Amino acid sequence: MAMLNIDGTIDSRMERSVVEELRKLPGTGAQALIVRISSPGGSAIASDKIWYALRHVSELGIPVVASIGSMGASGAYYIACGADYIFAENYSIVGSIGIYGGKVDLSGLMQKVGLKSEFVKTHEHADAQSFARPWTDEEKAALQDYMDDFYNRFTGVVSQATKIPQATVDTAYGGGRVMIGHKAYKAGLVQALGGLDDAIAKAKELAEISASTEVELLQLNTDTDFLVPSPKAMMDYIVDFEQTRFWALEPALWGME
Repeated sequence: MAMLNIDGTIDSRMERSVVEELRKLPGTGAQALIVRISSPGGSAIASDKIWYALRHVSELGIPVVASIGSMGASGAYYIACGADYIFAENYSIVGSIGIYGGKVDLSGLMQKVGLKSEFVKTHEHADAQSFARPWTDEEKAALQDYMDDFYNRFTGVVSQATKIPQATVDTAYGGGRVMIGHKAYKAGLVQALGGLDDAIAKAKELAEISASTEVELLQLNTDTDFLVPSPKAMMDYIVDFEQTRFWALEPALWGME
């Protein structure tokens, strides 16, 4: 049995590492996969790629069980929906089904310090992501359309994983709402309450391994793989900052019924 950690902000560095580990998983002989999640979210694109890789693992006949620890919100919850079964702990932070995008506009600061940028462009919007100017109304509208499409995909992914109608996911649980684990369980966003041991027991059941059989957990990565940045990781972070992101936005809604 193998265990994958989704720990910290989800970015392109994590996505590349995780997808590569999952690509090699069938060759390890692992009969099931536990995905241990403690993350507030991150890059929408990276989250979607990890979700897809988990679905591929499941389709190969390797059961996937997600175990949400302290937090599985936004992109992290999206990833959890790639599992065949989702556990959360009673006071895990779960949900935040939402998406946002943006950029830093430094044009005002540049003007104050006397910096000027010049562009040679192939088309009008080639420099839309530049820090040196604000977006035009047309560019904001294009980003809004993209986010609306991705939000629709997010609610569809949740609906597929939980069997809750997509319209209900949107109206009752979407829009960035956050809830704690036992309320997420009552809402149907997770299938069970429990910790890592419970997730392992469920993975045994799905893999048809006897409950009394001792299993060794093959660690696909460590808790600190994504926490100590290298110079390349810092550059990836700067690039990722401009990407559309999932995030946990409304922790005040923990008590939502």
